[in-house]
Amino acid sequence: MSKERQYASIENPSIAAIVTGSYSFSDRTKAIERLELTHKYFVTAKKTHKAPDGGPGFLIWIKGFAVTPENEKQGIVGNFAHVYINKNEKNRHSLVACKVESEVKNHPMRSRPKQSHPDWGNPIMRSVKKRKLFKTLQEAQEDLNLLHETFPDATIPTPGKLNIMVYERKEDKTPPIQKYIFEIKIDPNGEYFIEYNKKKPKESTPKPEQKTSPQGYFTGKEELKRAKKKKQPLIPAHKNNN
Repeated sequence: MSKERQYASIENPSIAAIVTGSYSFSDRTKAIERLELTHKYFVTAKKTHKAPDGGPGFLIWIKGFAVTPENEKQGIVGNFAHVYINKNEKNRHSLVACKVESEVKNHPMRSRPKQSHPDWGNPIMRSVKKRKLFKTLQEAQEDLNLLHETFPDATIPTPGKLNIMVYERKEDKTPPIQKYIFEIKIDPNGEYFIEYNKKKPKESTPKPEQKTSPQGYFTGKEELKRAKKKKQPLIPAHKNNN
């Protein structure tokens, strides 16, 4: 069974060697072998991208490669690179990576914008839906704690439980923010999981109709007395002495 190809990253030693121009071969055949090996193990563009001299080459997206401050503002976390073999002035063959600009929509990975409410695309939220199992109660609690720390304005924590407001985009007129209760439970095998249940909206009870009486002199006087007896604020507003 062939191993699934992965996206390249500058954290990978072989990719780092390419983007820094560290590979150096006296024999061009060895350079081609390294080029083909990189093409084999990482995700590359299907379309052929030959070297300027007509030799072999390919287009690859590399996480962390040549990311500028402007890229970061756009959520770009990597860039495309044209990788091919270059012969230097010392007649040695090296692998080079030249940055290729591309629209944001073409990038396979982008950073998630900061959100005030979590959605089901969040890694912890996904694991809750998949009923991830934990060996200890503390491990499950750590996931709830992390959700609270990441979304402090959308969560209310208590030991073993988390009240959380989740963003759910729907086509109907249902409000996008839904309230859930996440609670740590234990299964028959002694392992822990986080159960999630949507909170039922409170049923609104119609207010009883107030009977109105004709506004007369004595009625108005009584209402004025009641208005004066209303609670005063704890901190009275400052009067303007000017």
